[in-house]
Amino acid sequence: MTKVKVSEINPFPSLFTIKPNDHDHEVGLRFGICMMVPIAVVWAMGRMDLALFTTYSAFIAVYGKNMAHKVRFPMQALAGVLMFAVMMAAMWFATWVYDPAVEEKMHEIGSHEGVLGVPSLPLSVMVVLATAVVAFFSSLAAGYMQLRPTGCMFHIFAFASIVATPKMPPVEDAALASIYTMLFALVIGVSSRFFSRKARRSPLIARVERKPLPPHRVLFYESLWFFIAAAIAGLIATQIAQPLGLQRPHWAMVSAVVPLMGHSTRFRINRGFQRIIGTFAGTFLIAALVYFVHDHWAMIFIIGLSQMVAESFMARNYALGQMFVAPVAMMSFILASDAFGVELHEGAFIFERIVETILGSLVGCICVVWPYAWRKWVRKLPDPAVYTPRSVKQYQHWRSLQTQHRIEVFNAGESFLEEDSHIARTTRFAIDGFGLEHAYMWGGTKNAKNSSENISWLDKKDDSITWIGKKRRRK
Repeated sequence: MTKVKVSEINPFPSLFTIKPNDHDHEVGLRFGICMMVPIAVVWAMGRMDLALFTTYSAFIAVYGKNMAHKVRFPMQALAGVLMFAVMMAAMWFATWVYDPAVEEKMHEIGSHEGVLGVPSLPLSVMVVLATAVVAFFSSLAAGYMQLRPTGCMFHIFAFASIVATPKMPPVEDAALASIYTMLFALVIGVSSRFFSRKARRSPLIARVERKPLPPHRVLFYESLWFFIAAAIAGLIATQIAQPLGLQRPHWAMVSAVVPLMGHSTRFRINRGFQRIIGTFAGTFLIAALVYFVHDHWAMIFIIGLSQMVAESFMARNYALGQMFVAPVAMMSFILASDAFGVELHEGAFIFERIVETILGSLVGCICVVWPYAWRKWVRKLPDPAVYTPRSVKQYQHWRSLQTQHRIEVFNAGESFLEEDSHIARTTRFAIDGFGLEHAYMWGGTKNAKNSSENISWLDKKDDSITWIGKKRRRK
């Protein structure tokens, strides 16, 4: 009788799997410190109006998290430049859109009364569309900068949250708080140089050979899907805001772009559903914390601790990591509400977070599946996942077909497989572009100890193809 593994029939195997630790605890510790210390400083100064800017500036600590310092340092610096531009654009947009002259024109069109700074129609549509545009350009810039992780999740969150803030600080103060936090995050990012001899021997700033960029059209289409997913989720959230009492449509927009940040259809759909499950599980943790924790300094400590645990598990099990993100959002909003004198209803907050997370994740999953369904059932094109080229010539021909049918390969896969000690590593690839399928390419042949074959060499850190050519196996 053949045994069947649960993982073979479970559609979401990664939900019950914790991947091996790749120094994720170090990443979590760095990120937790970068998040907690600036918030504690602005709270001690009585300037919680700057907390949003310090929080989103600390997100640059996530970029290049497991890479060498000579790669991580410039990548985090580029991520800081992009995040700073997004936050300043948010301040400019908020200043313009809430200008008395603009408000008077909006009164002629319709009501724009806001709750916690988030307006209702038609001004909310302007905010959603502006945030979707930011999603497009942020994703495009991240693609050209080759940031890891790629995408625009942090930038959507930063832009929409700043626009929605009820009390805008002076531009100079916000800019200084952001710059100081980013400099602090850069220092923490290379702090291991002071504790590891191996890290000290490696150069901090060195010339790094950039990998070839994907075709411009691929980056454009990827960014376009981020725009589409964010816009659809945000517009739906604004339409159901009044009946359900939703006040933060940008949560739905953030959840919508999360499934698009992946290697394959299976990986992306898993990510979307795991976000829903993790958020739902996090509500129980939120309820316990709200009941027992009332001191503001304890809340700041919980923010740092929860962020550290969340980042430690985010790459290993997304649902588990997402469960600890929920307390971060809750404690942050409690602190901000107390600072601005705004009453926050915890029950409504939890309900809104669940509803908007489900809405955004479903929209994102639909955007992931749509190109696959269009290619398979409307255009009836062959499935690229079942085609396995065995030579560079076949591969080049395959790429020409992909260009013709707008299917690209530029991100590689989820795992390395080793079936036999005599078999070269079989590399699992993801067919991205519209990001849909995975395929096995350049698989080994049993007992072919001394043969040479065409293989693709890929970087395990950022999962991207570096070159394709001949490699001879060991004798």
